[in-house]
Amino acid sequence: MQSKMPMIECIVTFRCDCFFGRLLELAAMGCRRQSIVLFIFNFSRGAGSERAAATLANYLAGAGYDVAVLSICGDNTSFYDIDDRVELHTLFSHEIIDNRRDMARVLKALRQFYSLRTIDLVIDVFAGLSLYTNAVKRHFSFKNITWEHFSLGNETPVSRLARFCAVHFSDQLVVLTKADLSGYCRRYARSAVRVKAIYNASPYNCEIPLPFSDRKKVVLAIGRLTRVKRFDRILKVWSALEGNHSDWTLRIAGDGELRDALRAECAELGLRHVSFLGQVLKLEDEYREASIIVSTSESEALPMNLIEALSFGVPAVTLDYQTGPREILQQGVSGFIAEGETVDDQMNAMTERLDKLMSDNTLLSSMMASAAQGAKAFSLDEIGGQWLSLIHELLNDDTAN
Repeated sequence: MQSKMPMIECIVTFRCDCFFGRLLELAAMGCRRQSIVLFIFNFSRGAGSERAAATLANYLAGAGYDVAVLSICGDNTSFYDIDDRVELHTLFSHEIIDNRRDMARVLKALRQFYSLRTIDLVIDVFAGLSLYTNAVKRHFSFKNITWEHFSLGNETPVSRLARFCAVHFSDQLVVLTKADLSGYCRRYARSAVRVKAIYNASPYNCEIPLPFSDRKKVVLAIGRLTRVKRFDRILKVWSALEGNHSDWTLRIAGDGELRDALRAECAELGLRHVSFLGQVLKLEDEYREASIIVSTSESEALPMNLIEALSFGVPAVTLDYQTGPREILQQGVSGFIAEGETVDDQMNAMTERLDKLMSDNTLLSSMMASAAQGAKAFSLDEIGGQWLSLIHELLNDDTAN
């Protein structure tokens, strides 16, 4: 037996930077499964953060962890595909919860939930939820990661407080971009060691892109129909393009409170080649058919639709908001970032770039190939490995607070 001990020790101390490293680690530990809870406001919503949480939960379950997703409210379902091994829990099913008004109720329910389970790690999906976790975790022994999905520039007094708490009291803060990481390091220089940037992973495997000749002449826009996504901007851009590109269609996938207003604006502009798809369950079908994707948001932390589109070789044309596009796209290679001093300048640049792509099949085909190459940096193996490494270090670091 003694001759085998060095090999066992080697496996136990194996740095878990990949999926297979995690499996080896489990074998060395006698298959002891550590428990992770992803804590989110409402997992049943079909937005980008919920998609990212579902992707991570599925990956961690596949890597051998016991994984649960805990929502404050909602109907205890997932809009996105979820692994059967992932447990879903909701503190207040089918109730409308206000974070300020109901904070005491949430804290009480959260303490009760955690007291009934042995939990190794809680991942807060959004910095705001770290206010709850940091208020109760002194009663428990679990470690805590806060996973912020809003950019640093998108801030209110409450979110600024939440970020301060996350940086100083969570064991680790994960942000979505290198730009945000730099911002946190400047603001919280003494605690910057607690902050790490990890991109969101595409939930799709990288595919060999279909050639343009096998695709439809579709420009795709995806997102919730809310003010921050500014779909009114793409309608205005499309109004300048539709007359010269009557064989192309703008398809808008998503739903929200501005649905009727956007439909009315579409009619007012006299647009005939625009389709409102509503909320789409299988976005991969839309990506496979589309030739270009567009984004006109006021701001994004890390636009998931641009990342997902790369997996299918769909190049993007996007406005130049604070974070995200410049870390996803290679300008003029896998897409175009519409530059300009003002939003109007950027929209004019977007119109020109779209017109160029829609008119030049050779350029579009080249960008499709480059987009597919760019997807590798956001693959699930790449991003999942970074999460496994972080979790392994944290759960084996006795010095973390």
